[in-house]
Amino acid sequence: MIIEIRRYWLHPGKREAFIHIFERVNRPALRDAGMLVFGPMRDLADPDVVH
Repeated sequence: MIIEIRRYWLHPGKREAFIHIFERVNRPALRDAGMLVFGPMRDLADPDVVH
């Protein structure tokens, strides 16, 4: 099993838009490729970071 953790630093105020696109486009594509996706996870200390 391979675990990959990524951190995305986003433009101020764009986190929810990024998460929306991730959920609608990236997550289904990754699942179709056989990957198990746990994120995205919001950084509680920084409103412009996603893990």
